[in-house]
Amino acid sequence: MSTATPEAVAEQVVQFGGRIPASLRRRARIAAAAQDKDVAEVLKEALEEYLSRRNY
Repeated sequence: MSTATPEAVAEQVVQFGGRIPASLRRRARIAAAAQDKDVAEVLKEALEEYLSRRNY
């Protein structure tokens, strides 16, 4: 029997994408670099915030 908490179990990561304006991609890259993060992490945080604000 596993004693790991749900938070300790890593969730599967999948590819998710779409087409965006080049200027938005550039801004995301700049934001990621300024925070010493990967662009994927910045996008994940942005999507989580967007969905949370809309109660999803």
